[in-house]
Amino acid sequence: MFNRTKSDEVFGISSDYRKISYVDRGQIDTVLQTYLGRDVHIALRGESKCGKSWLRQKNIPSALVVQCRLGKTVSDIYVDCLSQLQIRLEIDKQDSAALKGRVTAQGDIGIKILTALRLGIEVEKVSSEIIKDQPAGHDMNDLRFIADIIKKSGRRLVIEDLHYMSYEERRKFAFELKALWDYGLFVVIIGVWSQSNMVLFLNPDLSARVH
Repeated sequence: MFNRTKSDEVFGISSDYRKISYVDRGQIDTVLQTYLGRDVHIALRGESKCGKSWLRQKNIPSALVVQCRLGKTVSDIYVDCLSQLQIRLEIDKQDSAALKGRVTAQGDIGIKILTALRLGIEVEKVSSEIIKDQPAGHDMNDLRFIADIIKKSGRRLVIEDLHYMSYEERRKFAFELKALWDYGLFVVIIGVWSQSNMVLFLNPDLSARVH
């Protein structure tokens, strides 16, 4: 008996990557894999529904994906990302000069990551749950701390639909990208914008750091 494929499993719009429908246009998969192995941020841009997310899903299946929405802030990106690693990030303050807050491991994955970073945190059992706390500190060196957590997870940070963030938040994140690059954390950014060098326009210091 033959397995029949339904037409809607091949054609139409889907949020999930479909192997049977996927087409590697211009060997872009090979190009993406090449740059994933280099010390650069990657920006995937293109019009809506052109296949950016499928490209990401196929080539970075275990990514930490942060979906931007209207009103999303840079702080929200970090909170969302770390929550996927079972780590709660509470930010008390973030501006151009400071980042204050606290992280709490809320599951085995988060505990293993923080323990692997040798933070020397005491373990406390409350209601049969293991909780770990670590003060985040008082300056932008805390961004290194967040970067180290994400790197230790072994997963790539992907920011989807960056264009939904306000101009000011996009600009702020462009400057954060420079710092993240300095800390060895390389991010994939996906969005709809017309300029080929949008992130460089937001922060010229990203020259040669974003492909």
